[in-house]
Amino acid sequence: MDESIGIFRLFCRSIQRELTINQIAKATKKSYSFTNRIVKELIHKDLLAAKTIGHAILCKAQYKNNIARQYLALASALEAYQELQQFSVEKQKRIATILALVQQHLLTAVLIQGQLYIIQHDDTTIKGEFQVISRVHFKEFVRQHHIDQMAIIAGYETFWRLVGEDFE
Repeated sequence: MDESIGIFRLFCRSIQRELTINQIAKATKKSYSFTNRIVKELIHKDLLAAKTIGHAILCKAQYKNNIARQYLALASALEAYQELQQFSVEKQKRIATILALVQQHLLTAVLIQGQLYIIQHDDTTIKGEFQVISRVHFKEFVRQHHIDQMAIIAGYETFWRLVGEDFE
């Protein structure tokens, strides 16, 4: 797996998360020197924002950067795969069917403790065994539920684009 994806997996769990290179090295179980080299490349490519505090460099994902969002999307897809594997095959099929049926309205979809939430452009009424969240309420929804509780299961890049628009 590309080392960058492992680093971006750390930033998928908290929107405002800032980590030092040492914290990233420990979390990814890589050496400090290896992590330092990779992180500095990501900073140079503007995929991570960095600020120096004393001798430490604090890093944060650049949610407005298209390539950073692609890394976040891929990391989210890996997280979603693991989350969905916990469900029965029947529930996985129901979720896939729901997503196919609401596809024309769908911006992104997340699971929170097994509950499906569909984020869409407007307040179009669609009913089912899921909750519908309008785009205008996305920021409030993310703040209320905390991103570390969510498994993004559809519209990965759109989810991170919305985060970039609403939180940066």
